[in-house]
Amino acid sequence: MQIVEVGVGNKNTIETNALWEKASKIILFEPNPFYFIDLCNFVKNDNRIIIYSYAISNEDKLRDFILAGQSSCLSHLYTPLQVHLEMQANNIYKNRTIKVNTFRFFHFDNGKINFLHLSCEGTEWFILNNLISRPEIITIRFYNQDNYLLNYSHDIFGWLNYNNYNFTCDYNNNLLTAHRK
Repeated sequence: MQIVEVGVGNKNTIETNALWEKASKIILFEPNPFYFIDLCNFVKNDNRIIIYSYAISNEDKLRDFILAGQSSCLSHLYTPLQVHLEMQANNIYKNRTIKVNTFRFFHFDNGKINFLHLSCEGTEWFILNNLISRPEIITIRFYNQDNYLLNYSHDIFGWLNYNNYNFTCDYNNNLLTAHRK
């Protein structure tokens, strides 16, 4: 079983670790450099795990990345984090940006992903649109606030339908779960 989690956060926010026992390969993405180091130290003795410090986007390029406490996002996207930060008059994170490498997802997809979890603040569609695999299960963490469900939600739902997924949205836990038919 191959598991991929995009937007892991720190070692305490990993959402796929309950499945790791069954996995032969685990690929994690976390562009926040502080969380990346934390994750590397946490999994350093597990040779099944590959951790990338890249963000996933619609282009392979260097982009601005906002570090905002426990959350982070690419600066060019409309996300709940962006809306929240823009609304704060004394935004302490306004100038906390770094440059990160972004890549399209197909560079990392070998066609064998079984479980895909996305918690990536607005880049969900860029991942699905470049997905080679058709995982058995896809989960997407979303934020049901500020009239934001997911960027490109119409495209995402269309892709899931076209690729034969049944899906549900759990608004209490902010999670979309899709299973292959």
